Parts: sequence; C-alpha cells; structure tokens
Amino acid sequence: MAAPVVRANDSSGARGTDTLGADGGAQWALPWGCGVTQVRRFTSADLELFPDGDGKRYEIIDGQLFLSKQPAAGHQLACIHIATALDMWNAQGRSGVVRIAPGVVFADDDDVAPDLVWLSRERLA
Repeated sequence: MAAPVVRANDSSGARGTDTLGADGGAQWALPWGCGVTQVRRFTSADLELFPDGDGKRYEIIDGQLFLSKQPAAGHQLACIHIATALDMWNAQGRSGVVRIAPGVVFADDDDVAPDLVWLSRERLA
C-alpha cells in the first residue's frame, strides 16, 4: 500500500492525494477516478546517495534507475579478453584508447557504467 506524501490541487480546484507507488512513481488519485502516474527522473546527484561497495551496480539511463548485481566471473573474463583484443588492434594504429568499466555521464539523467569503451583520439581532444 502506498503512503500519502502530499496533497495537491489540479487546475479545476479539485483535490487529489499524491502517493508514492511501489515503482517509485508519484501516483495521483484524482477524485473523478482516473489515475495518472508521474515517474520520478533520477539524476547523477542521486547516485551519491547510494552505498559504495554493496555489490550492486547503480546506473541511470534516460532518468530511470537501474540496479543490478556485479557481473559474474565468466562475464568479467570475457570482458578482459575483448578488452585485450581491442587494445591490441588499437595499438596498431594508436587511434584511440581502451578503458575498462568507466563511469560515463552523457547527461545529468544518463549516468552509466559500461563494461568497456574505446575512445578515438578525436573524441579525447
């Protein structure tokens, strides 16, 4: 059951109850029986509120919070092999750099942690 958070007025002056739904979205229970869900958009600042070293991976993609376990050993080994091959290819032309598990902030509401990335020298400039 969602707990009431705040009272709100709509444009007609009718009052509804704002509750926080199980999915984290604010749910508006309007008097005339239609419900509207307003989903909370997370930002990079919200990531600072989560604990470090708890074995979980927190990412924000398009304002939505994604939570997953850290990758298993087989996944990590595959990433090492791919990163090694990519780095060997890159060394031939020295056209960029390989980074393992960087935090990448595309925008305030897009803060992700890919397994690895390759960045061209042009992008680094």
